[in-house]
Amino acid sequence: MDSSKFFTENNNLHRPNVKFYKYLNPKATRAVLENKTLKWSNPKLFNDPFDFPRGINFHFDGEELAKILIDEMVKLTYGENSPSGDIRHPLFAISKMARENANKPNEENFRREMMPVIKKTARNFHVAQDGLRKFYQDSRDKFTVLCVSKKKDNLLMWAHYAKDHSGCVLKFRCLPELDRPLCMAQKVVYQSKYPSIANLQDYVKHLTGQKELNYDNLFREFAFTKSKHWKYEEEWRCISLLMDKELGFDYYPIIPEELESIYIGCRATEYFKDEVKDLIASHFPKTKIHQASVSAKNYSLEFEQIH
Repeated sequence: MDSSKFFTENNNLHRPNVKFYKYLNPKATRAVLENKTLKWSNPKLFNDPFDFPRGINFHFDGEELAKILIDEMVKLTYGENSPSGDIRHPLFAISKMARENANKPNEENFRREMMPVIKKTARNFHVAQDGLRKFYQDSRDKFTVLCVSKKKDNLLMWAHYAKDHSGCVLKFRCLPELDRPLCMAQKVVYQSKYPSIANLQDYVKHLTGQKELNYDNLFREFAFTKSKHWKYEEEWRCISLLMDKELGFDYYPIIPEELESIYIGCRATEYFKDEVKDLIASHFPKTKIHQASVSAKNYSLEFEQIH
């Protein structure tokens, strides 16, 4: 499989001997085993409105921006150390010319002279926000995501994603030698603070030509960041270009070598268990089958291999 369409980061690629788990309800389990595919969904279908949000913002307003921006211009013009930056940026060019001018005004007069420019920049701040939001939303709508976990025995996930323990958990191997998509998975970061387009200091450095904003990193920041409330999931994600934009999801094939084991929920019906066994025998004959049961000692699951 050509991995060039997958959203990757080189230091995360081709990890050997790594296992990932996918929690599925009974209906989804049947579909995966029958069709030998996994569903990748566009973020607009996610259940968490904070995940890949439609709207993104800065954590500051135009008034705060103006205050720090004028201070930075003074620092560039009158600071002890000569600054470095891009002369093509108007504000950096202004500070550089003023700094080199032997007859430049004092700091107080410089502030007064610069305030109209700074206030105009602050008033136009919303334009920059709108442009970055459009960039992010366009990017968001072009991708599809596969979510997997590093744990197979999380009780909340069994209840939420495996329909009250009646479904299954699938265990997948990473197979870098076969260039499989799961080898491109990246870890989700959990935090209490909502991500932003840029912090105030970095944005001021950007406006004054001292630092460029990394727009690719902007998408990555929102794609792989979730609230700490979801930390129990230990989620990893694969991201790819969305092919079926009308439906909002794609199906990618899985191969028998990838599916190492399947864990049947402790509340699965006997009929469903038999279905799983038959599908595994037909399509994934080397896959191990385990049965989950409730531990008599603590709040945990136990797994017994039955095939």
